[in-house]
Amino acid sequence: MQKLESDPDFIIISGDFAAHKLSDGQRWDSVSNVTYNFRHYFPNTTLIPSLGNNDVLPDYNCTCEDPQYQTFYSIWKDYIPDPTSFVKFGGYSTKMSPHLTVIVINTVLYAIKNDQTRNMSDPCGQFAWLATQLEQVAAAKSRAYIVGHIPIQIDGYQGKALWGAAFAQKFQQILLKYSPVIAGLFFGHTHTDDFRIVWEGPSMNHPIAAFLIAPSITPFYVNNPGFKKYHYDTLSAVPIDYEAHFMDLFVSNRQKQSNWQLEYQFSTAYGVTPVSPVAMAQLYTKMMGDDFLFQQWLARRSVMCTYERYFYLCTSSAWDEASLVSCENTYALA
Repeated sequence: MQKLESDPDFIIISGDFAAHKLSDGQRWDSVSNVTYNFRHYFPNTTLIPSLGNNDVLPDYNCTCEDPQYQTFYSIWKDYIPDPTSFVKFGGYSTKMSPHLTVIVINTVLYAIKNDQTRNMSDPCGQFAWLATQLEQVAAAKSRAYIVGHIPIQIDGYQGKALWGAAFAQKFQQILLKYSPVIAGLFFGHTHTDDFRIVWEGPSMNHPIAAFLIAPSITPFYVNNPGFKKYHYDTLSAVPIDYEAHFMDLFVSNRQKQSNWQLEYQFSTAYGVTPVSPVAMAQLYTKMMGDDFLFQQWLARRSVMCTYERYFYLCTSSAWDEASLVSCENTYALA
């Protein structure tokens, strides 16, 4: 990342600094180490961290004024201007310029797996706080990015809801009311290069928001590590385009060093721009009728995790196990 862009305006980390099933001590070590490395390699850049479900214990469970927030704040205090909201519910806002405010929300509060907030109407008052933040952005004639971890709508693995239904409905109402103010929604959680569209109504004619979902660094769900570099208009804050970069694990393991490369550029790959709700709806419509485009998107969804391609092709030509390994290495080391 540093070689690609040594001094970005800001870096969004959309949650899950920690891995699955860590002990309490390992979890805090992980959060601290990831934060330290970003601070070390990008000393002049604002980091925008968001809480993920793996960051809290128990997994998916946190509540109002959770003591865990104090510890997170002690690690991230350089990036959180006012701790008041953060120590209350894990959300905060930061003004990047006169034209852009980034609002970070704690989506773990709304997770369908969160047993502690399930019966609350507005956990810790975060929805009310979010609306107030957006009102202030609108009054300033500015724009906002909303950053979180778990997107609303459906899990792409099992087809299950990610948020409690009442929470998802409230958030959709906020998105509908403030859509002219919201220039982008940046989320994670799924480990995939993905998106979710929120429509004004069931007719699916008018997109009001698009969740832009970043891939993960961990390959836990059979994906290559990846990240995105966005280009945005500094006045309107609209994301104009992005470049997706990935590390080919098959090649990296054979070469015994990380092999990062450009995967694709959004505008070139999909023929739409900017990275707006309308453009994402256009992409969705195009893929519904274009199987080739869909297959390209599907490969990128797992961040080009096609390591099996070498295995399958080499088994078609290899005479024995030794020649299979030789064939795979030939592709990897080319």
